[in-house]
Amino acid sequence: MADRNRAWVLGAALLSVLTGCGDSGGPHEPHPSTAHHATPLARLEPIPLGGASPPEDAGRLTFLAELSFPHGRLVAYVAEDACGLLTDPGDRTEGGIRLESGFPGEGQGSDRYPGGPYGTVSGADGAGRWASLSCSRNAMVIDYVSGAPGAPGRTRGHATLTEVADNPATTRIVVGDTGIRERISRRAAAAAHRT
Repeated sequence: MADRNRAWVLGAALLSVLTGCGDSGGPHEPHPSTAHHATPLARLEPIPLGGASPPEDAGRLTFLAELSFPHGRLVAYVAEDACGLLTDPGDRTEGGIRLESGFPGEGQGSDRYPGGPYGTVSGADGAGRWASLSCSRNAMVIDYVSGAPGAPGRTRGHATLTEVADNPATTRIVVGDTGIRERISRRAAAAAHRT
């Protein structure tokens, strides 16, 4: 009787494998959640900063993107355990914005975008400029209100830009490898169409 039950179980398992009734996608089909493995920000090729002088603690920062706006620039960077942004108003008569968020631990942060979890911080400089930074080990998503009309001019590094609002002029900057930037942009566009 035991041999008959064992044969029945083995037969059912074999039938399940042959008909694809398991929870595996098969040996050649990637699981949907692992179809794209993003390159961590810390492993992206750094860029040298152009123009104005770097921040005082530049030695601990790896610069990944630089955007020139009519009033100055925005720089995205990664540090050992955080990512961040800084703005340089250009005229040096006003302060800029400096935001930094540590990488969220397991079970922390938000999964608003692919490549998370994300920690989020925001801030302003008192001159009409505002920024929000969502930071993960694999990507950064920055929403930036420049305080003045005009899209960014020169863009360097690992960034994709999208104008997301006209009044006030708001730019979304996604920093990461090409694949994760495309996934985040698609998710953000789909969310915008739903609202």
